[in-house]
Formats: sequence, structure tokens, C-alpha cells
Amino acid sequence: MNIGNKIRKLRKEKGLTLEDLSKKTGLSLSYISLIERGLKNPSLRALEKIAECLNITPGILLSDKEEEDESLETFLRINTKLGEKEREMIIQLIKSLENKKDV
Repeated sequence: MNIGNKIRKLRKEKGLTLEDLSKKTGLSLSYISLIERGLKNPSLRALEKIAECLNITPGILLSDKEEEDESLETFLRINTKLGEKEREMIIQLIKSLENKKDV
């Protein structure tokens, strides 16, 4: 999943419109729209502003984690007060349990 798709997905999960994200980040609506559609790559500063607004680290937007992991990471981030290390431990535990089930 590219950065633009991740931003769109997380923005929608937060219930934000493009206009909301634009106002909160100070970035133009058209610029964010171009990023979400994959027609423009965000600057590092824009990436930081967007990540801050979405209450995530820029690394989440840049990571190559599988989509399923991203969904779980997003769920844990939004619905718990766990830190990044704890969230990663839970994801690894779930993967381990799934692998045992398949054996």
C-alpha cells in the first residue's frame, strides 16, 4: 500500500474529510488530494504534519508492513493506550498463534 492510500485510509478511519486534514495541517486541500491519489509524493515536513494530525508516527506511513498488520496496528493505536513496542509485541503474538493454528 502506498503512502497516499495509507493517508486516505487513516484519515477516513479518523472520520476526517480532506478539508479537515487540510485545515489541521495547514496544507492545501489539492496538495493532500494529489498525495492520496499517488500523483505527488509528500515532502518530509508535509509527512510529519499529516502524521501528527492522524496521531501516528511518520514511520507508520513509510513502513512496508502488510495491510493486515497495518489494520491491526491502526486498531490497537486507536483503541488502546499501548506504546509502539507493546503494539508490535501483540502483533507478533497474534502471528505466532496463527502459525501454530496452521500446523
